[in-house]
Amino acid sequence: MSDKKSVLWFVILVGVVSLCADATYEGARSITGAYLGSLGRVAPLSVWSPDLGS
Repeated sequence: MSDKKSVLWFVILVGVVSLCADATYEGARSITGAYLGSLGRVAPLSVWSPDLGS
């Protein structure tokens, strides 16, 4: 493989990995409130408590 092809392949691979990681993170963040609500947490705490780790 030529040097330019190797670089292009690496950039595309890193982009795909980043896309998968972002989809996983955003999916987990989108269900956090509903999950805490199903555990009986009140709405303000459900919004506030996940931000403690950030």
